[in-house]
Formats: sequence, C-alpha cells, structure tokens
Amino acid sequence: MLKKIFYPVLLCSFISAPVLADLQKDMQVLANSVDVIESDSNVDSIRNALEKMKAAAISAKNEIPDSLLMKNSDSPEVNDYREGYDLLIGKVEKAQNLLSEGDLSGAKAIASEIKEIRNTWHEKYR
Repeated sequence: MLKKIFYPVLLCSFISAPVLADLQKDMQVLANSVDVIESDSNVDSIRNALEKMKAAAISAKNEIPDSLLMKNSDSPEVNDYREGYDLLIGKVEKAQNLLSEGDLSGAKAIASEIKEIRNTWHEKYR
C-alpha cells in the first residue's frame, strides 16, 4: 500500500522540480522586465524588456504552478491560470504597439496594469 502512494508522489516530485524551476525563471524575467520598463527611459531597453516579458509569459503559460499540479490540464482553474497570461501578453503587446508608435510614456504606463494582473494572479495561484 505504501509503495502505491510513495512512488507516484516521488515521480511527481522529480517531474515537477524542473518545471517549477522554469516557472520561477519566467517569473523572475517578468519581474525584472517590469522594473526596466518602470525605471528606464531608453526605448531600446524597454523594447527589449517587453520582448523578454512576452517570451517569459508565453513560456510560463505552458507551465503549471504547485497549486494546480493535481488539476487536469483542462480544468477551470488551469484555464483561468492561462487566461491570466493571455491578459498579460495582451498588455505587453499593447505596450509594444505604443512604443512602436513613439508613445514611450503610454508604454511605460502599462507597467502598472501589468503589475496589477501579476498581483491578482499571484494571489489566486501562487
């Protein structure tokens, strides 16, 4: 009986460790990118930060946090988690468009919206 419980749990821990490391890396990229957008006024730096942020959000969308590991991949909770990344990616793309149009202050202003999305979804799924 113990083997039936122990081995699946052990297997999940080995599988989830690299995934969680990737998710943590993506979260760090997102946090660092928001800092750059808020503090830098160099268009190229902000453009680069937005590109990194979008790539990290796309990557993180395909990962599952600890709080959802036991859920089915098509569960409402997992779909909601992914919806948060869709919102985030949409904001990043909006900031990229504003930056392309020469609206640096508009692109920088979206950082607060991005942080709001991050805080809401952290509260739900961290």
